[in-house]
Amino acid sequence: IGTILMRKRHRRLLEEKMDSMGAMLIDSQVKLGLFNVGPFKFVSRYQTVYRLEYSINGDIKEGWVKFTAWGEPDWRL
Repeated sequence: IGTILMRKRHRRLLEEKMDSMGAMLIDSQVKLGLFNVGPFKFVSRYQTVYRLEYSINGDIKEGWVKFTAWGEPDWRL
């Protein structure tokens, strides 16, 4: 149940971030691994990394976010 609630929180934060940027989230995928996951050199097993695809001003862009064990986001957009 904890994982489901955390993923819902992540989704809400992703959508809020996109709204604040005037962007639209197209896709988000969880990426697994411990080393070199996107722009992150190290990811602990208690952290979740998402690869994002979003549209802003008609351009398609890629971004990344790592959520800490406490759910705090580290954005790389």
